[in-house]
Amino acid sequence: MRKKRRILLIVIFFIGISLRLASFSFNQDNLDMDDDEPWSRINLAMVWLESGEGIVDLNFSPLYTYMVSTLRFFDKKNFILLTRLVSLVFGSLFIFLYFNSVEKIFNAKIAYLSAFFVAVYPLHIHLSTLSLPEVIACFFLFASLFFLHQFLYVSDRWTNLIISALFLTYACMLRFECWLFILIFSTWIFVKRKISKGLLIFLFLSLIFPSVWMFVNYRYTGNPVNFVFISAEATKYFMSTEDLSLRDKIWGWPKVLYYTLGSPLFILCCMGFIVPLVFRKFRNVFYYSFAIFFSIYMVKSINNTYSFDIWRYSLPLGLFFIPFAGVIIYSSPAFFQRKKYFIMFICLLVFFACIKTSYVFSKGSQAPETLNKVVEWIKANISDSNKRILLEISPRYPLNHPYIVINSNLKSYQHLGFFSTGMEESDEKWDEFLCLLGDANYILVNKEESFFSEIFSEEKEIIEKNVIKVFENEDWFICKLE
Repeated sequence: MRKKRRILLIVIFFIGISLRLASFSFNQDNLDMDDDEPWSRINLAMVWLESGEGIVDLNFSPLYTYMVSTLRFFDKKNFILLTRLVSLVFGSLFIFLYFNSVEKIFNAKIAYLSAFFVAVYPLHIHLSTLSLPEVIACFFLFASLFFLHQFLYVSDRWTNLIISALFLTYACMLRFECWLFILIFSTWIFVKRKISKGLLIFLFLSLIFPSVWMFVNYRYTGNPVNFVFISAEATKYFMSTEDLSLRDKIWGWPKVLYYTLGSPLFILCCMGFIVPLVFRKFRNVFYYSFAIFFSIYMVKSINNTYSFDIWRYSLPLGLFFIPFAGVIIYSSPAFFQRKKYFIMFICLLVFFACIKTSYVFSKGSQAPETLNKVVEWIKANISDSNKRILLEISPRYPLNHPYIVINSNLKSYQHLGFFSTGMEESDEKWDEFLCLLGDANYILVNKEESFFSEIFSEEKEIIEKNVIKVFENEDWFICKLE
């Protein structure tokens, strides 16, 4: 029986890694906007090192920044590929870790189903192929959960507690939302052991990094929690929630879970989450973690400080939600419990729905053909020796995105930045734009930007420079400034 279970887990792992490798191959040349994050973090790390002051930007947590910067020293040209490979490794190994964590908290049957559902979880597959910290942070978070369970229920060895606190610290250094689990896991220890030596040690170890980070914030800004406000302001750049009704904001995160989990798995999870409410079974750390996490997400969205437009933020929610799909299957009538074909049917239904969603994710992140033509034109017509200075008017794809930089040989170009419609309403921004325009040799305009499209649509003279349109397609045009 044990051998059969091992084979089943290996098969599930093979399915998971096959899907991630396929997505990795499909997304190898994608233009996912999130892939510009490591590029930004490397630039930040260079500023930190050159300044001699250490950390000078407080929006990003530090561990991933230094990690991708280290990878860049190994391969400056393909460092994004290296960071994606790191995500792929952690995303694949997570299937084993997730199985063991769910088995400890629930049972073996639910663990096998949950491992399979995670193996085909569309959002986890997609993020396992991108250079982002979410998958790695979730790996460390569930590793912390696993060892903490070992300490509380299996063995009183202090090693388990220390390792749990260490992994939680790593998770907190990757994603700020993991700080919440310091409270959740400490409450878990308190419920089982009351105020004990173990609780005090766990709190001491897991609070070291948050204390240091708040001290850094206080040193540079005078406010120990300044990073909270910086992150909220940065998130607003992607948000559309300010113009939404209260009802739309409330339904925002459930809709995200619906799309990222796939409809069959989402429905199963919702049904399974009701079981603990009705029968008072399976009220465990997964149940409370999801409930607390989801409630905080909802409140922050309503207050316009957290955006459900950024789907990758829902990954922890999905991972704590998935086991309840197994709960409803094994809490259903005995007729279904004894019929293997019923479970096989459910798994196949979830599998094909998840495959479809994963394909939509991957397809949606591909570079538009019109933008590929822009990249090809720049590569063919702007010689590297000229080192032309470019200014961009674009709502979505900045020219400093690594995909564009690498594929158009823009590495040696000076990119002045990008502007979008609405900035002309600010005198300060408009003056900055005119100043940069005076230095630019070329300007790239997206036709969606109506204000700037109208200005540069015809050949005319702007601030003593002639504007000559040299390239145009359905979505973009390029003007040469002489």
